[in-house]
Amino acid sequence: MKNKFFSMALFAMGLATAAKAQNSATENTATASAQIVVPITISKGSDLNFGSIVRSAPGGTVVVAPSGTVTPTGVTMFTGSSAVATSAAAYTITGEAGNTYLITLPADNTVVLDDGATHTMKLTAFTHNATGTFGASPETFQVGATLNVGANQVAGNYVSPAFDVTVAYN
Repeated sequence: MKNKFFSMALFAMGLATAAKAQNSATENTATASAQIVVPITISKGSDLNFGSIVRSAPGGTVVVAPSGTVTPTGVTMFTGSSAVATSAAAYTITGEAGNTYLITLPADNTVVLDDGATHTMKLTAFTHNATGTFGASPETFQVGATLNVGANQVAGNYVSPAFDVTVAYN
């Protein structure tokens, strides 16, 4: 009887060990990975320039489109020999090919041109012509805006502080 009891005890211990062994398992098929992408770069090629504008009683606007097209409303563009040429701002960007991006431009009235004294003009309606997807080569895009010219705006050279154009992965 003692042998039978001893045999049953060993059998029970074996079952307990087997049951305990089944409560855990190790899977060794997982891997770790990471992707490194190229950083976005942006560099300015040219500034936004609204050209030379003739002062007028009603005032108005000058729109420089990203394409460089200039549309004056209520004002006349000066075309004399000392006239300043108009141009959209130009930027060159690079990033991981095939990835999309967003361009952030200044909000209306946050960019103010001044003549170094107390006279100002504000910019509104910033726009760009970027594609929104990085290619294999650098991309150049342009930024335009609307200059709001006051009635009988005081003559002078008006310049804004530098403004930000931001590019970020989408």
